[in-house]
Amino acid sequence: LDDALLTNLTITSTRPFRSWNVLTRTFRRHSSHLLDAALDKFLSAESAGAISSIRTILCNLEEDHGVVDVLSLYSPREVLLSGLALSRLQSAAIVAEERGCVSGTATRKTSGRRIGRLFGFGRDRGRVDSQAGTNSTSPAAIDPDLLEMIAHYAKFAVSAYGWKGRLALSGRLHWGDVRALEARTGIHRSDIIDANWRSRTHRPAYFIVRDKQRKKIILSVRGTWSPRDLLTDLCATVEDYEICKNKGLVSEPSSFLQRRRRRNNGKKRSKGKGASPRAHQGMVESAREIARVTRDTIKNELEWNPDYSLVIGGHSLGGGISAVLGSMWKDTFPGLTVLAYGCPCTGPLDTEPTNNKAIISIVAENDPFSCLSIGHLADVSTAVSRLCDNTDMRDDILRRSRLLTSRMIDSDLRWCHDVLQWLRKECMTSDAKLYPPGRILYMRGSSLFRGNGKGITLEEVSASAFRELVLHARMFDLSRHIATRYESELERVWRQTKE
Repeated sequence: LDDALLTNLTITSTRPFRSWNVLTRTFRRHSSHLLDAALDKFLSAESAGAISSIRTILCNLEEDHGVVDVLSLYSPREVLLSGLALSRLQSAAIVAEERGCVSGTATRKTSGRRIGRLFGFGRDRGRVDSQAGTNSTSPAAIDPDLLEMIAHYAKFAVSAYGWKGRLALSGRLHWGDVRALEARTGIHRSDIIDANWRSRTHRPAYFIVRDKQRKKIILSVRGTWSPRDLLTDLCATVEDYEICKNKGLVSEPSSFLQRRRRRNNGKKRSKGKGASPRAHQGMVESAREIARVTRDTIKNELEWNPDYSLVIGGHSLGGGISAVLGSMWKDTFPGLTVLAYGCPCTGPLDTEPTNNKAIISIVAENDPFSCLSIGHLADVSTAVSRLCDNTDMRDDILRRSRLLTSRMIDSDLRWCHDVLQWLRKECMTSDAKLYPPGRILYMRGSSLFRGNGKGITLEEVSASAFRELVLHARMFDLSRHIATRYESELERVWRQTKE
């Protein structure tokens, strides 16, 4: 009797668990359809499409893009130790090249100095980088007219965030977006041609104004500010687009490009002059939408004012969209200029918009989004995975680099450099990396702790300087990316140059 009672109680007690397991399996089987139905019912077509794209990216990170899910394969301790070892390798290799204790060409040493300066590891911050494109770190080496222009139009890039952005970023209150725009830029209300202060997925906020003093038509695109903008950010695969060959055309995706979009993600592409223009998918879709709603307005304004030219600008996501749009319109509106402040990774090397010299990207020191793309994550995750598997090598790295890099002996620095070169050759080879576009002006120094702004410099660097995601203490410092920081520090650089 006791055994029968115990058996009955066991069966009764396990029924809820069995029912729960059945319910869980059923939910998992139908969750995709339920989510699709919910997206279609409660979200716009653009937002639902963006979420679908993001789900596809996340489900195929390893298969299509080479990103290793190290957190599911290894313990958190193993991942943390391997990441620390990789970070020490990177800093030690940079110091090794600076000291000249690595056999190689001058180009490799110069590359190490460049990356060291970009991410705060370098010791000699005043050296000339002959591979970066400008032979001086002094702001006076930049064309004064160009410097004045980028400092002036930074105000317009910040103004695209509206009165709420002005209040949040600078603490100043102006009721209404138009009033905030007038107060910050000095533009009269009658010169505001068009403005849309509410964003949607793949269509950020923007405004179009006349700058009568400089004879420019300005299209300013807002960066990430709302959850819809974040959806645009996360559509981070690469998409082909077409450059408008005739005036009046908008670069809509052809049916051929639409068929290739899914098939080509994560595959190797041709490089050089024959490569088709390619960029961040969310930025491409947003640029197409901005082009559709603004092209006729801009075209008419330029026809009525033939001595005017077009300037497209924005900060963060807005800078990337501006770069793609400027590339699409380079034949439609000859002479246009694109100014991208805090521009994130936008396109691959050796194709539009990365090699378009009409685009000027201003990137601040340690801006976390200047070296962040799926390809960069693939390289880092693969290297960390390799170190998790090879614990002997990882322990040797940690042992040799236990001291500060400035105190390491040359033989240990040389060994770390060789190990990092091996990792780069063996596993840090993703071709899905994106880079800031156009001419890149790198802004070093900060006025955050120096009220006079002295010591802030600009120099032109090549896009290849952003080929590697360097792990360091400030890699997630979002204060380095704030729009008002770009505005204030560029203004200080300009004043410093005039003095």
